[in-house]
This record gives sequence, C-alpha cells and structure tokens, in this order.
Amino acid sequence: EDWRYTDMRNKFRQHFWWISLFSVFLGQTVFLFSACFSLYGVLLSPAALGITDAVGVAVCCAAILLEAASDLQMDGFLADKREHRTDAAVIDRGLWMWSRHPNYLGELSWWWGLYLLGVPADAPAWVVAGPVSITLLFVGISIKLMEDRQRKNKGEAWLEYTRTVPSALLLLPPPLNRRLGRCLHGSKTIY
Repeated sequence: EDWRYTDMRNKFRQHFWWISLFSVFLGQTVFLFSACFSLYGVLLSPAALGITDAVGVAVCCAAILLEAASDLQMDGFLADKREHRTDAAVIDRGLWMWSRHPNYLGELSWWWGLYLLGVPADAPAWVVAGPVSITLLFVGISIKLMEDRQRKNKGEAWLEYTRTVPSALLLLPPPLNRRLGRCLHGSKTIY
C-alpha cells in the first residue's frame, strides 16, 4: 500500500473510507479525466499528422523512457539498500543527480506530450486544463508531500541532497545543480 494511504488511514481511522473516497479515489479520477482533455482534439480531428504531432509523440516517448529509467534507478537503489550494498540514505546517482523527482517529470511530460498532439487539431483552448491540472497536482501536492516525508525520515541527508540538487523537476546538469544549491543556500526549490 502506498505510504500516503497508510498515513491517511492512521490519521482518519473510522472516517478513512469516506475521506479517501472523495479526496483520493474520486479526486484522482477528476484529475485524470481532466488530463485526458488533451485527447479531445486528437480524437475528433480529421487533419493529417504534422510536425507538432511528431513533437508530441517524441515528448511522450521521451517521457516514458524518463519515467522508466528513473523508476529502474530507484528500484536498483532500494535493492542495494536491502542488500546492504549502500549506506546512502538518499538516491543521488543517475537521473537523481539531475532532479529530485525525475520520475514525476516523466509523468508530467507524458501529459504535456498528449496536449501537443491536440494542438494542431484546433482543439478548444480549455483542453490545456488537462496538463495544467496534473502539473498543479504534482507541484502543489505530490512533491510537497513527498519532500515533507523525506525531510522527516531522512533528516540531514535529505537537506544535503536538496542543497546539491535544488531542482525538484527540471533536469539540470549536476555542476549547475551544485552551483545553484550554493547560491540558494539550500533554502529554495527550483521547479
């Protein structure tokens, strides 16, 4: 079970079922439904595929690769911890040297790639609500929850990581991340 659900279950106890129904299950359904608005134009357009479609497909493919690579690297790190091959508290290798949440960047890129597929189809302007809502969910809720948990559980190791990798989403080269971390004194997050 996802740690967020366990935390909710412990916090709300007998009220968990209805709070989770509305805040998690129906809430996520609304966000995912709105994220699919981007497909509205794609599915209804008789227009031939063009350059923007190619860019959208490329972004979607890159997003899949980014999220898969991030998840594989995290799985490898967790396996190393279980097997006592590392004593590091925080993953800081691979894509995780470039961004604190490269997996989230992959997920968001997928939804923006779908939006790009709908742009040349003359989709109504409101379809941008799809990727915008998912982006707001990640930046406003998911990243905050994850980072609060990491700060609580990893302590100084997490704070040091945020100083060396101040970018929560953007893939920034490690030397630039370190330089920005020194400039920001580890007190700010770059999205």
